[in-house]
This record gives sequence, C-alpha cells and structure tokens, in this order.
Amino acid sequence: MSSPEAGNFLFGEMLRRPRLLRRLSLAGVAELVGVAPSTVDDWEKGVSLPREDKLERIAAALELDENELRRAWHEAGAQRRADATRKGFEEFMSKFDEVARESRQAPHDRRYQLLKRVDWNDLRRRGRRFEQLFREALASAERSESAKKKTKKKRATRKAAGGRTKKR
Repeated sequence: MSSPEAGNFLFGEMLRRPRLLRRLSLAGVAELVGVAPSTVDDWEKGVSLPREDKLERIAAALELDENELRRAWHEAGAQRRADATRKGFEEFMSKFDEVARESRQAPHDRRYQLLKRVDWNDLRRRGRRFEQLFREALASAERSESAKKKTKKKRATRKAAGGRTKKR
C-alpha cells in the first residue's frame, strides 16, 4: 500500500477484524482498554497508533498474541516515521528550491538576507549534509557581501580624493 498511513491502516485492520469477530463495539473495546471510543476508531482507521503502554490491554481485550501485536505496532510506527521523514524532506526541498529561485532573481544583498532566513534548527534535524551546503552558501554570500562593501568604500574614498588613487 502506498498511502502515508499504510502501516497504520494494516495495524488498524489487525484490531478491527478480531473486534468484529467477537462482536465487540468500539465502546466495548474502549472500555476494556481505558480509552475513548473515538480513539479506538482512530486506531482502526489508521489515523493514529496507540501508545505502547496500551498494547497489553488491547491484546487482552481482543484476545490477540501480544508479541504479534507489538511487532505490528513497531512496523506501523517505523512506516509512519519513514513517511513523515519523506514528507519532511519533500517540504524542505520545496522551501530550498523556493529560496534558491528567489536568490537567483534577487540582487546580491537580497541573497544574503534570504540565506539568513534559513531555520538552522530545522536544518539540523533534516540532515548534516544540507546544513553544510547552506552554511557554504551563506559563507559565500557573506564573502561577496564583504567584498561588495569594500568596493563601495574604495569608490567612496576615490571620489572623496578627487578620483586620484595610487596604481600599483
């Protein structure tokens, strides 16, 4: 299954089928587990996963093998984390492309401002390689910005001196 909640959905089916076979309502399972019926419904639909401390109660309520339930729960969690990472990476790359597009179209000093907008904490969570690339781009922009300021300063000095400067 390729939907983002694929692992959650399979885990949810693992809960729904035995509940229906035992002719238990959502409210009945919820009471046995100690949660709201809407929570059990969310688990079955793959909207969310139960907390680990609820697995033992769920297994007892639905007469499931706790080890098998725990294994399915871990797989669903791993799938969920992988999907979240992929989605986060896609969002990050979209933001990166947007900043890159803006910086190519912007005047030089605007590029520096755009690179300063990067959320470095988010970047650290996303990966060290991207952090390195952004830091290199920022350093390059800072060097260019510094060189630009020096050039302006030299021009101002020349203009103040009447256009006469020493040639080497």
